Amino acid sequence: MGFKAGGDWYDVIPLANGDVGLVIGDVAGHGLEAASVMGQLRMAVRAYALEGHRPADIVAHADAVLRIVAPQELATIVYAEVDPASGRVGLVSAGHPPPIVIGADGARYLEPPRQPPIGVARTSTYGELVVELDPGTTIVLYTDGLIDRRDIALDEGMEQLLTVAGSDRGRPVEAVCRDLIKALVPNEATDDIALLAMERLPVRADLFRFTMPAEPAELARMRRALAAWLRGVGVGPAEVNDLVLASAEACSNAIRHAYGPSAGSVEVEAYRDDGAIELVVRDFGRWRQRRGPGGGRGLALIEALTPSMHIERGESGTVVTMRRAIRGSVSV
Repeated sequence: MGFKAGGDWYDVIPLANGDVGLVIGDVAGHGLEAASVMGQLRMAVRAYALEGHRPADIVAHADAVLRIVAPQELATIVYAEVDPASGRVGLVSAGHPPPIVIGADGARYLEPPRQPPIGVARTSTYGELVVELDPGTTIVLYTDGLIDRRDIALDEGMEQLLTVAGSDRGRPVEAVCRDLIKALVPNEATDDIALLAMERLPVRADLFRFTMPAEPAELARMRRALAAWLRGVGVGPAEVNDLVLASAEACSNAIRHAYGPSAGSVEVEAYRDDGAIELVVRDFGRWRQRRGPGGGRGLALIEALTPSMHIERGESGTVVTMRRAIRGSVSV
């Protein structure tokens, strides 16, 4: 069987503020021309997302790009920006089949504002749907090849999709995708199909664990995830800010001193322990003191924010342990 190029695409975009951009799209037609337009749109959407534009503006910019690079073409697109810590999702759809959310109550279609595909009618603004995903909830994006086939009506395909998606709410996200393809894609399928699913994982109430690449841009994701966990166990706003700042400073020190130009990772853990929060920041590099004057202020800041601090350095890395008693009660 030969390779056939198509116009379906998807992308997952880690953003600087800790959010994650999910995009799925479908350029009309098949062949190399559709694939070429698809590639240009994919890169444009990723670039605008990384610049920090709002979902509605990203879709509007994609519309403008399509009008320039392929004025005779049209494309459908869904762009969703997800905050993993809070579960907030800002979603824009331009002529694309509606996403599905699978939660404790089963599966349902989301209903973003109905808007034409990009490249059809000049649209200055796009409407955005905002929803919140509870822990354990999955959002599914797909292209129309999954539901629009010659052997069944579109409404029947959408009904089948919803039924299969909601048939077993305990499945991991990989199983959701596998079951949808198995049930809805015939062996003789001729249309392009793209499928993208994301689950908001539940957070353990007794333990927070976060692993990130040793890169400054990753600190925002850590801060937001740790802050959400601390709020969830009953820590007050002022103490949340102090603990997050102390952890971020410890991570920043590890990024700056433990690895140099080489790649590495940093682990952050947090525990509830007898009315206190204990934080552990761990790297796996070899500590290098910063050259030149200055430095050392980070450790002083950590000590001011978490009165109990201990640093252990060894051949396998450095571990910074911070502990702070919490006013009031920390939920159990």
